[in-house]
Amino acid sequence: MTRLTERQRQILTLAAEGLTYAEIGERLFIAAATVKVHLNGASSRLGANDRAHAVVLASRLGEIDVLGNATQEAAARVRALCAAAEPVTIQAGRSTVPVGWTLDPAAVERALSPRSVA
Repeated sequence: MTRLTERQRQILTLAAEGLTYAEIGERLFIAAATVKVHLNGASSRLGANDRAHAVVLASRLGEIDVLGNATQEAAARVRALCAAAEPVTIQAGRSTVPVGWTLDPAAVERALSPRSVA
């Protein structure tokens, strides 16, 4: 059961990023006063005491994802690092045994650069 409207979820997600009423309004092309109305409505529906409490409750209830792009960007960086890793092996008799991984510093730099994350 959805407790919040789509607009309330959008506004709470932007509030979670620390944006002001005016900044949220600019992003959504609505007045700051309208942002406040939606935030108050969301707070009321969630039983929150204030804006921060509304963000926490909405996140806990699965209404908003406060990590959003940050999680996707971190996953992309991990994938890039994994792709840059080269296995390290030793020869044990006739067998080659994997013992770890190595990363070329240049490959790490490329993987962690903001340009490498799509």
